[in-house]
Amino acid sequence: MNGSTVSADPFLGTDKREVFLKLSALLTGFEDLDPLLGEDYLQRLEPLYGAEIGELCKLYYENIREADPLAALNVELTAKAALAVAARQIVTIWLLSLFNDPNPANKAPILAGHFERGLLWRLIDAHPPAFSFGRHGYWAKPPHNS
Repeated sequence: MNGSTVSADPFLGTDKREVFLKLSALLTGFEDLDPLLGEDYLQRLEPLYGAEIGELCKLYYENIREADPLAALNVELTAKAALAVAARQIVTIWLLSLFNDPNPANKAPILAGHFERGLLWRLIDAHPPAFSFGRHGYWAKPPHNS
């Protein structure tokens, strides 16, 4: 990890990667996010959304003790379009393992390389198309609810 992702300033001495993971949990609704995956996602997003992510992390700390921290954060996102775009990219990278360049001329999504680990598959209780963690022949047995 390069030095640009570790911050001592506004995060109460907390590593920015940790704050990003907590912010991601708040935005996605998933509390058990993989810290290594979060570190990779932060590293991928920072070149394009670094300033906005920094501000979102600060807002996370300012609003986390509110009765409804997500609603409090949403007030800020409604007022600041660039932050809303960055927040959507954080959610998108966790759900689909891809994100978009803020430059409208670059229309193709940027792949983050962890498609099979996207939270979307847990959300809809399915495996990614053309990918399975099951052993050969798993499809021959009826599914079970877990």
